[in-house]
Amino acid sequence: MEYQRTHTVQPDQIEIEFQEELSRIEDLKKPYEFAMEDNWEGVKEYYKEYPEKLLRPMTLDGDNVLHLAASCGSKSQGKRVLEYLVNISENSSSYEKRISLRVQNNDGNNALHQVGVSGSVEAAEFLVSNFNEPVKVSFTIDDGDNDAQPLLWTRNHLGETPLYRTAALGHTDLVKFYAAILETDNPYVLPMQFKRNDNMSILRMAVIAQHFETALWLLENYNFLAQQIDDEGLTSLQLLAQMPKAFVPQFQQSQWKMLIYHCLPGGGDVVTPNQKADVESNMDSNDPRQSIFRNKLAAAQTAITDMGNGDDGGEKGKAAAEAIKPDKGATNKVYNSTPLLIATIAGTVPIVKEILEQHPQAVEHVNYNERNILHLAIKYRQKQILNLIRSKPTVLLRLNERIDCDGNTILHQAADRSYYTIALSQNLIGPAMQLQAELRWFMHVADILPPHYSMHHNKKELTAEELFYYEHNALLESAQAWIKETAQSCSTVAVLVATVVFAAAYAIPGGNDQNGRPIFQDDPLFLLFTCMDVVAIACSLSSVAFFLSVLSSPLEYPLFISSLPRKIMTGFVLLFLSMATTMLAFAATILLLIRVEKKWTKSLLYPIAFFPVPLFGLLQFPMYHSFRVMFQKIDAWVLNPFRCILSFSKKRSIWGKRKVH
Repeated sequence: MEYQRTHTVQPDQIEIEFQEELSRIEDLKKPYEFAMEDNWEGVKEYYKEYPEKLLRPMTLDGDNVLHLAASCGSKSQGKRVLEYLVNISENSSSYEKRISLRVQNNDGNNALHQVGVSGSVEAAEFLVSNFNEPVKVSFTIDDGDNDAQPLLWTRNHLGETPLYRTAALGHTDLVKFYAAILETDNPYVLPMQFKRNDNMSILRMAVIAQHFETALWLLENYNFLAQQIDDEGLTSLQLLAQMPKAFVPQFQQSQWKMLIYHCLPGGGDVVTPNQKADVESNMDSNDPRQSIFRNKLAAAQTAITDMGNGDDGGEKGKAAAEAIKPDKGATNKVYNSTPLLIATIAGTVPIVKEILEQHPQAVEHVNYNERNILHLAIKYRQKQILNLIRSKPTVLLRLNERIDCDGNTILHQAADRSYYTIALSQNLIGPAMQLQAELRWFMHVADILPPHYSMHHNKKELTAEELFYYEHNALLESAQAWIKETAQSCSTVAVLVATVVFAAAYAIPGGNDQNGRPIFQDDPLFLLFTCMDVVAIACSLSSVAFFLSVLSSPLEYPLFISSLPRKIMTGFVLLFLSMATTMLAFAATILLLIRVEKKWTKSLLYPIAFFPVPLFGLLQFPMYHSFRVMFQKIDAWVLNPFRCILSFSKKRSIWGKRKVH
């Protein structure tokens, strides 16, 4: 079923139709859950019992079960599920089956378009070999009527054929399969499939998505694509020349590869100002039904927002969870108020989990800005909710391609700093730590962004990276000033500590005897003084070296990810150790020079002499808390091997004891 959008329908009618649609979708909650869990046996059993529901939409994007099965992550399983579902009704004719596979979702994609998501050659071969014939007679080639065209020639709303969409998603084997069939059937039609409605060529889309294996195959077999010029006057090679980051190594590579890269012309990304076309932008959708969401959020907002500051919601969380459970008389209540999106913004994880458990299809809800739960979780820095979505790969694949009404991808949301609250929620101290958190968040989101959106421009003509730089310039300047002042101040203190302990090394407590030997040489406290003095001077001078290294660094974005914070943290730790060992040396000197018999006097002198050390540590504790991720890595890299060795030693000792007995 395809939902028609008209501008003459009254708002009340729109709402009634919308609620009816949601009610039908809610009726298919069970098979949707099965599909999202990759439980296709459950899907088959459900539609075996209810075959009349086969073509009913089960998502707000108009996807039916054939669309979901075609995009199934398991390639071989997708083919088996499709074959079972298509043939589920014994009374269906070949014509009816061909009609069912041409049903489009809201983006105009049919089942064969959706096979491009999984890249399953087996599923594509099954569909093309059995159901490729048109369902209507036509005497023209590619006249725009999908029903009059073979299934492999059909186009979605952007004008993308299954071949084009598959190339945009980077499934080279499936591209080869489609091309071979088209060349055999009608080689004159094949070039028509290399462009979509906006004249963007298939090669250009593959290059933008950085699917270079697919792009190379297209060039080798259809070299005329290299000379095609788009609406911006660029060939695909010129576009590739403007993407030096496509050649930048993700990890450290050999010297000769780096040399080749630096010999290439071009320093920074030169991006054309009108690069907005994507595989599925869908950002110009003006569905009037979306406005219904704006007026129905107040009821849930108060309760959920109040819970946002708690860990698990407590009694309010339990009450809200009970309220979310489906009511027999109003199964679509959850869709009227969309508390899922409010809970996502507030960071109320228990509510989000409960809603998704009771209403799994709610994960595809969007607000009036066309932003789904993934957009909002990223925009409001809700890491737990993002991880919850990432734990469901099938759901993530359905959400990460959406573009909001401002043309923003999920990576644009990560670059947006207008709702930045991470410094308050995580007690980050200093703008440098805030910038580090923002950079890591941006990189975290970039890992789940489909490659063909990496150069996408929003309506302000900005890529996500350009938006990040624009939004964070002020924070970068603050971080640069903060880290410079901190390094200068700490290096000054470290130099003073080094001066004191260096002088103390020549001022031996108690002096020397007639032979030039220290009077307290045999006293254990003198050995403590000597060791602490040496450690103090070593730590203080080392911390000075780290702080000077920070001051001499260029202080640009990449260094704030780990290099600068690691250096400043190491400097802090060494400075703290130098102060601690200095005070221990001072305490040892006091006890050497002031000989008292009363134990309570010694006990009092120890904490008084050592008092500045815990004071310094307590005052700087928030700073160390900001570096807890680094401590976790140190624990993983350094301490875990020792734990393994100790564990192995214990096991050997236990076995040894058993052998003795």
